[in-house]
Amino acid sequence: MTEETQQQDKPKISFLRNYYFVGFLVILLFAIFLRFKYSFIDSIWNDEAVYIWNGIRVLLQPSHIFSTEFLSAGAIIPQLMITFFHIFTDSFTAGRIVAVIFSLLGIIFAYLLGKEVKGSSVGLIAAILITVNSIYWFIGSKALMDVPVAAATTIAAWALIKFEKNNTVKWAIIATILAVLPSFVKGVGSIVILLYILYFLITRRQKIFKDKLVWIALSAPLFILTVGNLIYFFIFDQFLTTNLFGRIFSLAGLSSPFGTTLQFFSFTLGINSFISWFLAIILVLGIILSFVYRKKEDLILLLWFFAFLAFVEFSLGRKSDPLPDPRNVLPALIIAYVIIGKTFNEIVEYLKILTKVKISMWIFVVLVVIISIPIYSASVNGFFGPQRNFSFSGYQEAGQWLKENVPKESLIYSTAPRQIRTFSERDYKRDLYNVDYGGTVIYLFHFKTFEEFAEEIKDKKDIYLHIDVFESGQPDWASPPNQEKIEALKTLGFIPIKEIQNQVGDQNIIIGIILHKT
Repeated sequence: MTEETQQQDKPKISFLRNYYFVGFLVILLFAIFLRFKYSFIDSIWNDEAVYIWNGIRVLLQPSHIFSTEFLSAGAIIPQLMITFFHIFTDSFTAGRIVAVIFSLLGIIFAYLLGKEVKGSSVGLIAAILITVNSIYWFIGSKALMDVPVAAATTIAAWALIKFEKNNTVKWAIIATILAVLPSFVKGVGSIVILLYILYFLITRRQKIFKDKLVWIALSAPLFILTVGNLIYFFIFDQFLTTNLFGRIFSLAGLSSPFGTTLQFFSFTLGINSFISWFLAIILVLGIILSFVYRKKEDLILLLWFFAFLAFVEFSLGRKSDPLPDPRNVLPALIIAYVIIGKTFNEIVEYLKILTKVKISMWIFVVLVVIISIPIYSASVNGFFGPQRNFSFSGYQEAGQWLKENVPKESLIYSTAPRQIRTFSERDYKRDLYNVDYGGTVIYLFHFKTFEEFAEEIKDKKDIYLHIDVFESGQPDWASPPNQEKIEALKTLGFIPIKEIQNQVGDQNIIIGIILHKT
């Protein structure tokens, strides 16, 4: 064997001997299996329909990229990815492929971030925990932007740590690019720009003006804050920073102070919990140790964790529901799992010093796997159970039927207009705010009484009415549909022409109906 061959084989042997990395590959394959098994179930939420529609619209009309509707969704990169995949597959599948990609990226960079912070064992623990976390898994199975922004913010934290470790122009460039990545995934990701600036102000102080590499790392964030402000003002008539700081300091969550934090550290082990009571204790210990050590990687973890937790805690509450949706906490969750893995590593090191006994990190890896088993089971039986799979379904079939059988100029009234707009590929004639986008889909929500609707359509012909059983807040004279309501609609000239059904157990249940008035 030649020396060249030996050098080529050496990394392969080293690769095989890194059992933590091999363990990560096993977890990643497991995650891929789970994502592809549960991410393409016919159950779509309103927000998903909006993102997918924007992706479709770009393919139909490329100038839509510059529209207020596309940009205000705050998901530029994921929507463009949906556009790309829609070239090769249907729009629903395209949206879910993007969801799978970002979900897996979050797992991959949870491992890489943990590896950079303390070692491969820490990364493996973080990857295991985020793979089976109920909220991350379920939300990541849909074309929503919460998991993508969690992945993007984790990538930005990893890039900053890599920059600090290498301190080269190459990593300064990579860091500055990845610092602005979250801003183009979801609006809340813009916080990372402020975190980069804050981090360098803390770590460099007066030296910041003399450090050329830092200014390279800050170039993209500062560019976005400057040029982005001008563009944002031109489009939305307000500055980007005004909107950003307005969201950060809105204090909308104060009606339930620290409710999200208490939920985050809850002593429960169910599908709605973030971490178990045992891991909550380890997390608190890890936060304390990070404040004690005050290394650069500790500072980055603390900044990321508390910034996103505080933003969700104080700025995302609503009067109707003072506690923010748990999915908003996902950017802090990945960081929490890295801190937990790091703390297990610290425990091993302290035990070695105090007892002179060397304990393998595999003990804690196995412990984390054991903790993950009931979480996995609860998720499969809860979030991915038959009832969840049944709800908010049938829109693809209804929309596709309308797309193929209804003339372009015919009006379509719907109780689920966002989904119908997406899958029929017809824009709004009358949206929720009475805005006309030049299309033919109309919110049935506007007509509170049967008489109002009758007056609306009395002189109109060749119109279609779609009614579903899932959307809340719809007029009760139409939704959910039953025989009495259908008979009343027949008096207006409507005839049922298409039933949308779904199977629950051994029964076929009607979940939607399309009617036509000639």
